[in-house]
Amino acid sequence: MTQDDRPDQGAEALRERIRNEIIPLFDRLITGEKTYFDNPFVERGEMFADGTPLHCPGSRGEHERCWQTVGEYRRQPRPDMLCFPHDCKECPVYKSACPTVVEELGEAFNNMIHLLMRKDETVQNAMNFTRDLAISLENMDLENHLMREQMHSDPLTGVYNRGYLDECLEEEVDRCLNRRLELALLMLDLDLFKSYNDLYGHLQGDRMLARFGRLLRAAIRDTDQAFRYGGEEFVVLLPGTDSEDAVKVAERIRERFATLVFNVPPHEGNPEGRARRTVSVGVASYENGMSAEELLAAADRALYRAKNEGRNRVAVQDLQPVV
Repeated sequence: MTQDDRPDQGAEALRERIRNEIIPLFDRLITGEKTYFDNPFVERGEMFADGTPLHCPGSRGEHERCWQTVGEYRRQPRPDMLCFPHDCKECPVYKSACPTVVEELGEAFNNMIHLLMRKDETVQNAMNFTRDLAISLENMDLENHLMREQMHSDPLTGVYNRGYLDECLEEEVDRCLNRRLELALLMLDLDLFKSYNDLYGHLQGDRMLARFGRLLRAAIRDTDQAFRYGGEEFVVLLPGTDSEDAVKVAERIRERFATLVFNVPPHEGNPEGRARRTVSVGVASYENGMSAEELLAAADRALYRAKNEGRNRVAVQDLQPVV
């Protein structure tokens, strides 16, 4: 073998090492396997393979691993290092190891893996932070929604209160005016409620109101809204509903309430302690140009008529066009 042959042999040996030691690293990386380049110059401890202590001149540590360690290849000194002005490749530790291009590639691979792991950790932390932030915002939104619900709700019946009715009715009337939509309003009054209160007490009256509130919520759509107008009077807003369908809703509520049986203290006129009550309903529909107050007043007049006609019935107000 001549000296001229040796460079070719050396190059071929390097190519063979790259094929056997470097390329498989990328193959394992692609398949998701955890891997690293095992530098033959370094025992994975504190010494070179020949027993020479591994010491970075730029570090305060006596045996701190440096360029051979995953992620520790330093282009610039760390702030906590003693001043070592050179690039790692100028370091005597690096030079004494006499790395070939295979070790160079291997350590570059190790540092790439290290940076990818740090990047993945950063991305995961960002994803976790974003998720936690989204959950916190969702919880805040839910809490705010619950607070708004509580602020607008009647605590006894569970339906909305009178103050919120004024706000919602104005919005629905404005929507009808601008988009020519349909809107119906029911006004309901529990029949002879005062006599029930006087006979059985306010606690029993409250129980009836609470039960009627549950009945109202169950009898209407999610897009409809029920309100306690005051005392034993209630209002239901039915967006997108004409007079005919509104009467159907009112009749459904009236019929269901008439079937309810209330347990009350027995007395001479009612030894079984069971009572029933009825509800009267007035129905009004929005006509172009009406105000919220006019629509509410129309339903109130219809309710007054239902009461005068014998209670436990639904009445519809005959509306004249508003000029």
